[in-house]
Amino acid sequence: MGLSRAQREPKDLDDPRAADDARWFRPALAVIVVGALVLRVVYVLACRRNFDPHGDAFFYHAAANLLAEGKGFISPFFVDAGLHREAAEHPPLYTIFLAIPSVLGMKSVLVHLFWSCLLGAATVGNTIVAVSSRCSVLSRRWGCDDYS
Repeated sequence: MGLSRAQREPKDLDDPRAADDARWFRPALAVIVVGALVLRVVYVLACRRNFDPHGDAFFYHAAANLLAEGKGFISPFFVDAGLHREAAEHPPLYTIFLAIPSVLGMKSVLVHLFWSCLLGAATVGNTIVAVSSRCSVLSRRWGCDDYS
């Protein structure tokens, strides 16, 4: 069954009914993002409170603390041996993100887990906005006029 003509045609942005249709989006998005954050925090408190990181988790946690101490991007696996080896095996953006609370003196594993909960909740919000957009920024720039 096809869409009606009213459903196929783009809505007039000056039409007050179009604004009413989208009024629910921001509150619904906020509820979903807060729900995602609460779910992640509850998981951390219930299952990861005494988490002892190994492997990649150890690398990101320790590398963020080393970066916050001004030692640069060095591999934390060699620090205990007194070696300072540059690290290039992991992408640096997440390490930089985890270094933000570390710079402020919050260097524990639990703080990094909570900080990652914020990132995860923000990702949920960004994904919903991206999926729900009808025409991406790039396609508008390239002449997309069809917003249906």
